[in-house]
Amino acid sequence: MNEIKGYLRDFRIDVPDVIYECKGLKIFGRRIKSIVFSTDVSIIRNSNADAVIAVYPFTPQPVITQAVMLAADCPVFVGVGGGLTKGERVINLARHAEYQGATGVVLNAPTSNVTIGNTEAPVSTSIPEIKGKTYGIQSLKERVSLHPTKGLIISREWMSGNGFQQHVLVKNGKVRHFRDKRRFRRRALCSDDSSPGSLLIIESTRKMTLNEFATEVAKHSNNAVNLDMGRWGYGWIGNKIHSSWAIIFKHWQTSWIICE
Repeated sequence: MNEIKGYLRDFRIDVPDVIYECKGLKIFGRRIKSIVFSTDVSIIRNSNADAVIAVYPFTPQPVITQAVMLAADCPVFVGVGGGLTKGERVINLARHAEYQGATGVVLNAPTSNVTIGNTEAPVSTSIPEIKGKTYGIQSLKERVSLHPTKGLIISREWMSGNGFQQHVLVKNGKVRHFRDKRRFRRRALCSDDSSPGSLLIIESTRKMTLNEFATEVAKHSNNAVNLDMGRWGYGWIGNKIHSSWAIIFKHWQTSWIICE
């Protein structure tokens, strides 16, 4: 294969040619066969590796991630802690890295399973408002209000005394699109203009992507938001435990919608 070179950029760090014989990893439509492990922006900028892993022995900071992302012209995987940096800080750093454009995050070996689960689950973003009081930290722009006569109202401000935050699947009849291609059983809280004030829950009978599920939900509702499933779906009300799994995954629980 012919190669185009330049006088000023002819000197660089090249990966061995034998690497191109491997199958590599396909992530978000891109095949990655070589990765440079560095936080040195000069090395990152002058390497022909397919991706970058930026992990360092200090407390992770978004400004470092931003500097690496700015220097790289390829996918970047950034370290977000898991050793001394734990819990909610790791989750927030991981989300912030994704917002900045990171392809993925790297967690240290001591990271707990709970933290890993909360980091890898983009749908676990619930922030409830109960009787006019907001709990937690806002992580999404839109809020889902549970209105007594209008059903679901999706907007940037609370429109009733009760509500929560979750990923919006359908808003005013328009389907949202997501990058997540994983397939799971899905569940959504919905409302339709044909029955104002009424809410319905739609659950898939097979594993679907968020895009597939949102398209199906739009056939039956004007507004719909994603609800947590799997390990988030086990819990209790008062002293009544609905599943023994609720005890194991109690740290995964966020807010609950109670139907009376």
